[in-house]
Order: sequence, then C-alpha cells, then structure tokens
Amino acid sequence: ALRHVLASSTVDVGKFYATGEHLALGKGKLYDLLRFPHFDPDTGNFLTVEGIGYVLTHECDVDQENARIFNSDVLICPVIPFELVLDELQTELNEMQLVSFLCNLGARNIYRLIYVPSLGDQLQYGGILYFNQITNTPVDLFSQGTAKSIGALTGYSIGVVEHVLENHLLRRKAERLAFVPENLDER
Repeated sequence: ALRHVLASSTVDVGKFYATGEHLALGKGKLYDLLRFPHFDPDTGNFLTVEGIGYVLTHECDVDQENARIFNSDVLICPVIPFELVLDELQTELNEMQLVSFLCNLGARNIYRLIYVPSLGDQLQYGGILYFNQITNTPVDLFSQGTAKSIGALTGYSIGVVEHVLENHLLRRKAERLAFVPENLDER
C-alpha cells in the first residue's frame, strides 16, 4: 500500500525533516506525547488523547516572553500513523478504490489530507495530516515537558504542506455568494 503512495508522490523525502533541536516551539515542529481533544462518534464526547502533532501556530504567537493576551494555546494538526489510516481504509474500500485513494493521497490530490514520510520509530511508515482535525492544545504542555519534540519540517516541506493547507482552507467557495461579482476579475 505504501508503495502506491510513494510512487505517486513528487516529494523529495530526503528534504522533508530536520532535527529541529535549535528551533523554539512554533510552526513546523513535530511533537510526540502531545495531548489534544479527539471526538468519539460512539459516545458523542470529546476525549483527551495523546499522540503526534504538527504545530501550525507561528513561534512568535506562542512565545511566552511576548506578553500578549490569547497567547495560551497552540494550533496543531494531529499526525495519524499511516498504518492506522490504512487499517481503516481497508475496511471501507475495495482494492481498486484503495489503490486509487492511495495514489491520489501520494499525488496530493486530496486537499484535506497530506502524507508525510517516515520519521524513524515515531512514524515508521509515515503519517497523515488530516486538516479537518486541526485543533488546539495548551502551550503549557510544551514547557512542562510532557510533549516531546521529535523533529521539524524543513523550509522545503513546510512549503509542500502549506500549499495543500492553503488550497484546503482558502480556495474559493463553490457556490456563489451574495455581493460577489459574477466575474471575480471585475473587482
């Protein structure tokens, strides 16, 4: 299954990660043992789970030395290990649908998801950033040492992720809204 994703991808996996040891908490960092909310559809409740998360908030917005209000939370996107996603997909899709989905995932044609390559033991087969699950977690969890830095994206890979994220969050609405010219070039 992973070979379908990788064969369809144009991402240079060798340029994807750096240690990030010298980087402060902020955009591009990856943490394990991170606590964040997760909705349980069986109970209808939010649970607190622990897992890997990709930080979206810019470092200046979570720097505790910056005396700002609304400076206590970090926006993150959970990173779902590829094997967990694959297990779910195999119960939902037939083989042809699965291969098609995996190829589209690798080619970055599914804008709510992006495959991120293997990161050693933490993400042995890589993971999925699922942008519809973007959430927040308290900045204090990072300073208390409960969340552990496991690396960072490079400038190259942040560009890859942000391109997909921008398309997912900022593309034009499909339906025409009031007060929008029929031809957007008329603005």
